[in-house]
Amino acid sequence: MAINTEVLREIGLSSNEIKVYMALIRLGSTSVTEVMKKSGVHRANIYDSLERLIGKGLVSNVMRLNKKYFECASPRNITAIIKEREKELESIMPELEAIYNQRMEKQEISHFKGKEGIKAVLRDINNYKSYDAFGISSNLAKVVEKYYFTQWIRERLEKNLKARMIKSRGDRLTTPNIFGLRAYRKLFKVKEVPKEYYTSAATWIYGNKVAIMLESPENPIAVVIDSKEIADGFRKQFENMWKHAKDEDTSIYKA
Repeated sequence: MAINTEVLREIGLSSNEIKVYMALIRLGSTSVTEVMKKSGVHRANIYDSLERLIGKGLVSNVMRLNKKYFECASPRNITAIIKEREKELESIMPELEAIYNQRMEKQEISHFKGKEGIKAVLRDINNYKSYDAFGISSNLAKVVEKYYFTQWIRERLEKNLKARMIKSRGDRLTTPNIFGLRAYRKLFKVKEVPKEYYTSAATWIYGNKVAIMLESPENPIAVVIDSKEIADGFRKQFENMWKHAKDEDTSIYKA
């Protein structure tokens, strides 16, 4: 079974640590020699990786007949690491927000590049009760990877966040295939425009912000404009498009 180890990288594990951890979780209690063979990590780096994993509570060691064996702790310990990091972040959040709010001038235009930049914009969108978007497409899940997109939609379901979207006719969005039509309809009201009006630059309107996002798997970028006047202007454009767009044909998800 293939496992997306990028999740482990995002909680702070290095490439060698991930290789060693995945080797141990498959081998069980074993010697350092077997870990090297299975992981492919060089002898010069293997002990350092093991010690760091032990320090993070993901690996333990025992002595048997004067020989040291290593084994994985419960994978649930990964969740504990994430929760601990969240607590640490929350502890400094008041100071960070105070510094942010003390700035004389807030930057009205922010630029984001790459999939991590797109993720940052999506996280910001989920801080608002709703959004309107046009030009959205199934490419978004490919840009940020399916596991992150699933996590993002799950958060919207838990918070009961709503959205209206206008997409290209016939484009099969990712959410119905993962969560089903019932959850999809709970979250989104969707209309369609003919394919010839499709653009790969999606526009998201939320709060006083407008995010213009190039949903390109090869070169994703986004520009976020923080301006009530501009957001209101884009909302008027959206309402006009919404009035003329057709209801989505959801039969494309039943096949």
